[in-house]
Amino acid sequence: MILLCLGYCAPGEEIRPPQHIGAWIVYWDGERGIQELEQNGGLFDRVSLFAYELDASGNIRHAPHLGDIMPPFFALSQQTGFSPWVTLVNDLRTPNSVSLKDSNIVRQLIADPLQLNQHVKNIVQRMKEDGFAGLDLDYEGLDVSDQDNYRAFVSALSAELEHNGLGLNVVVEPRRGPLPAPSTVSLTVMGYNLHGPHTGPGPRATARFISSLRKRGACDRYNAPGIALAVGGFSWGSDGKVRQLEWREGQRMTQYAVKNGRGFFNNVPFSRQKDGAEIWFEDDISIGEKWGAASRNGYRKVMIWKLGGNDENLFRILSAYKTLRQ
Repeated sequence: MILLCLGYCAPGEEIRPPQHIGAWIVYWDGERGIQELEQNGGLFDRVSLFAYELDASGNIRHAPHLGDIMPPFFALSQQTGFSPWVTLVNDLRTPNSVSLKDSNIVRQLIADPLQLNQHVKNIVQRMKEDGFAGLDLDYEGLDVSDQDNYRAFVSALSAELEHNGLGLNVVVEPRRGPLPAPSTVSLTVMGYNLHGPHTGPGPRATARFISSLRKRGACDRYNAPGIALAVGGFSWGSDGKVRQLEWREGQRMTQYAVKNGRGFFNNVPFSRQKDGAEIWFEDDISIGEKWGAASRNGYRKVMIWKLGGNDENLFRILSAYKTLRQ
């Protein structure tokens, strides 16, 4: 077996390349995501449009700008060979507002068997109409108390998608929420949100944090769970405001920093800016270390959040992984 050590590896550590590489394109940054996909589409086994959401009645609707993204997305799928998927997230959009990760609408849809079955049919029908090959289900904000209804829903959805020749991958939060029944579906665990707007400064994820998610991935149907790695970071301003950073932006800001360094225990890059802001971001070393932790803890697939705002350093490490697994 070919083994890989990219970026930082402690002595004796070996990083096996992922068996599967995927990425998301989001509707609010679709143009740049498509541009990066056009240049690097051959690196990915599948790409998922973050583009399905719900209305107040629980109907599946297109997120804004999806109509502009889909034609070039499907064309690139044909040209470069990645499988075209779509993500359904429980963002509830009304004419006047958007409620992100609305758990109440999900509970309403899955509590009653009749509504549950209709919801499943609506999802599959929309996917068939649009031509996607599979679904990433990203229903967040639920509690463990929702687990029985959630599992019934995922089981019904999996069966209906499989009957129609479509794939299913369930995206779950790292430390909360229900899980599908063991060995029933393909699974991706969100490998981030250790630090962010809800905390003080720190890395979005660390190798130790990734290692702690071993049990979350254990119920994958094929015993080959995926880990989602965020390639951006955050800036904590001296005014208390927290701002999200893209991969490229975080690395650029180091040029103007008062101090640059890496976490003592986590090897994630950080810098302190002249205006007092503290930023934590990602580079090829930190991503390589996190994938190493994931692979040692049973993860075999990686999904990148997200395309748009990256540079050649990210795609170089993904290219190395893909080359070495072949």
